[in-house]
Amino acid sequence: MKKSELVFTTVRVPMDYIALCAASILAYSARSSAAITSVRPVAFDLAFSEFLSLTFIGGILCIIIFALLGLYDENQRANTKIKDLSQVFFAMSICAMALFTALFLRGEMFSSRFIIIAAWIFSIFFIVLGRIVLRKIQNWLAAEYKIGVRKVLAIGVNGDGKAVLNEMQNNKKLGYKVVKVLKDFTLADLEMLHKKHNLDEIIQCDPEMNKIKELEAVEFCNQNRIAFKYIPNLFQTLASNANISTFGGVPVIEIRRTPLDGWGQIVKRTFDIIGSIILIIAVSPILLITAIAIKIESKGPVFYLDYRYGKNFKKFIFYKFRSMYADMCSGEGPSATKEGNEILKKLENSNLNTRKGAILKIKDDPRVTKIGKFIRKFSIDELPELFNVLKGDISLVGPRPHMTYEVQKYKNCHKKAFEIKPGVTGLAQVSGRSDLDFEEEIKLDTYYMENWSFWKDIQILLKTPFAVFRKREVE
Repeated sequence: MKKSELVFTTVRVPMDYIALCAASILAYSARSSAAITSVRPVAFDLAFSEFLSLTFIGGILCIIIFALLGLYDENQRANTKIKDLSQVFFAMSICAMALFTALFLRGEMFSSRFIIIAAWIFSIFFIVLGRIVLRKIQNWLAAEYKIGVRKVLAIGVNGDGKAVLNEMQNNKKLGYKVVKVLKDFTLADLEMLHKKHNLDEIIQCDPEMNKIKELEAVEFCNQNRIAFKYIPNLFQTLASNANISTFGGVPVIEIRRTPLDGWGQIVKRTFDIIGSIILIIAVSPILLITAIAIKIESKGPVFYLDYRYGKNFKKFIFYKFRSMYADMCSGEGPSATKEGNEILKKLENSNLNTRKGAILKIKDDPRVTKIGKFIRKFSIDELPELFNVLKGDISLVGPRPHMTYEVQKYKNCHKKAFEIKPGVTGLAQVSGRSDLDFEEEIKLDTYYMENWSFWKDIQILLKTPFAVFRKREVE
């Protein structure tokens, strides 16, 4: 870690502590204000000085919890605002639960739930705000004064590696400087460039690089205390979540399928039921207006019904708003027509198909109505999928639901996506939506399955509205 990064990581601790104390004091002051006491008089007997002492002690305990939960890890600079919010929300919720548990067990102190809840809300706001400000300062110093800039050597550039390097080179606020790009290299090249630039990182940008060369680069980094990063191939993505056990002194690695077993599955299904009911109620006016607009514009049913494959290749009827002319709908479900499937075959082999791999994506699709184009642009056509979530066919978050003709083209390595339910939104959707190639989408879906957590689902849901309004290459 560079000295500047160490300074900023260290500064987060006192900043968070000050934010926690300020939030608690503000909550106490708000509860004691005339505006609130006139509505509900103070029922607890706790002097401010005693409250302050408890705040200072509680703040230290919260900082310890933050540290245990990884809020002071060195990679925090790469966090987005959404990730900051989700991490702090989770950590503060743990702290609040710990406090409520302590109050319950002790059966004493004050009984003001208002102060605890208000302090929880203020703490989240102050801590997230402090982290955003700190990161902006860090990014400004990197962009303007080159403070904290990490010098990077890229090796074996190919495919996805070009996109990674473009982001590093074009976004100066990230704090990276690509000093050299080598498609091929020798150890002498690495030694010469490290001596000249004092490298901080080497990033391997070709997932299919010769393994002997890759091991040489890793060993060089280990010897010279340089960070080594790499873009994974599909197997490396699959192996990112593994358990290691030992038999006869020999390590054996088990590739775990997904944490979505047992309690994980129960938590996810409970969240799906509650979340889908709330969302259906919230978007009901949009559902009604869209249904009327579709009915007015063109003849045919309001909904498009097709078959999709879900968990364990289970086939189910998938609900969407109809965005095409009724006689041009394709697929295998109740809404499909013979003409629609014939048109689809022609479009699949035309230059209008902009996707690679098993997935079809048509630019300026002639089958789509005017209303259909609008509701597709803002993903309104996908809102009826919430009823699939309520039924249990799909989840709020997961891989994209799989169409029959797409599944027929999948290779065996692609079928891991069927180990969990598909979702209304997912990691691939918030990472690039329809602009991603099929292989990139599979990598992201695989990573999601291997590393699922409840809070990762929350992050993806929070990012979804931003992804919907982000400009895409294909509509």
